[in-house]
Amino acid sequence: MEIKTNSTVPALILGLSIAVGPSLAGFFIYKGIQSFKLAERYVTVKGLVERTVKSDKADWEIAVRLSGDNLNDLDKQISEQKSKVQGFLETVGFEASEIRSSSPQVNDTHARDWGGQLPPHRFIVDLSLKVTTGKVDLIEETSRHLGELIKEGVAVSRSDIRYQYTKFRELRPEMLAEATKNARELAQQFAADSGSRIGAIRRSNQGIFRIMSADASPTEDFDSGHNSLIKKIRVVSTIDFFLID
Repeated sequence: MEIKTNSTVPALILGLSIAVGPSLAGFFIYKGIQSFKLAERYVTVKGLVERTVKSDKADWEIAVRLSGDNLNDLDKQISEQKSKVQGFLETVGFEASEIRSSSPQVNDTHARDWGGQLPPHRFIVDLSLKVTTGKVDLIEETSRHLGELIKEGVAVSRSDIRYQYTKFRELRPEMLAEATKNARELAQQFAADSGSRIGAIRRSNQGIFRIMSADASPTEDFDSGHNSLIKKIRVVSTIDFFLID
């Protein structure tokens, strides 16, 4: 009799487990599906922020090229032209420490196989002077008067200015915060139109920063802005927000 009583209790527990088990399983499955569906209810928005800034650093390279047949004469001429460019730059207000010059590069055209008629001059000599400075306005103004050097007989072959904005990291946190705020406002407007509310952030892409010329179009992505004194900094953040009924 005692043996039957003890065997009845485990059997009863087993029976309850079999009866309740599917219900519990169904409950958890339902919750899982519900969570999955809620997780899929979100809106993706892009927050765009732009800042117009003035470059605070510039590199200006002035290249000189001479050609001839007497290398000694060319060496003397290139040194004279280097002095003229250096003097011009210092006269307008650049410090000697801001100016660097390269070594003359000599190209012997007769050393190459032209397969016929040789170039009119055997030697080509190239030399460049580079100004690196924070006097960006002086660079901008002086570059317009490069013709004065040409009038003095300087054989300027190239003038290349690259402007930079070095304080980008200082703007980054503020622009990211504003891009996020912008994205949230867009998401709230969408939610209001669809009868929902904005919940937590589901996923966030902190944003891609681009520096371009000030007159770059809104859809232009490939303008580096190197030649522009005034630049535009743009950040676009892509954020997913959950939608709540």
